[in-house]
Amino acid sequence: MPIDPGKLNKKIVIQRKGSGQSSMGTPNGTWSTHATVWAERRDRKGRESHEAEGAGKVEAIALIDWRFYNSSETSDITSTDRVSYDSKIFEILTTREVGEDVIEATTRLRTN
Repeated sequence: MPIDPGKLNKKIVIQRKGSGQSSMGTPNGTWSTHATVWAERRDRKGRESHEAEGAGKVEAIALIDWRFYNSSETSDITSTDRVSYDSKIFEILTTREVGEDVIEATTRLRTN
């Protein structure tokens, strides 16, 4: 399924966590830029919310699909990566190929 280049109007940063460890052996890898791409944002209609355990706060969860061209930089993106856009962090839940040239990453944005 081809993508309309005019809809690629959001510049997103795909981040990957490093594999660093503290002197005590605790994982402390930092997030760094893996790829910067133009993407189409597709908000899902449904939103979830639930009460955070023990905190008495309601947390809203928005599901967003990001579509972008498949390339050597983006072909290895997985659910261990994340998307940064507009000073917000989106956790990647799944990725899938949509046609030959397009990747869709389904993400979750948590807000309190």
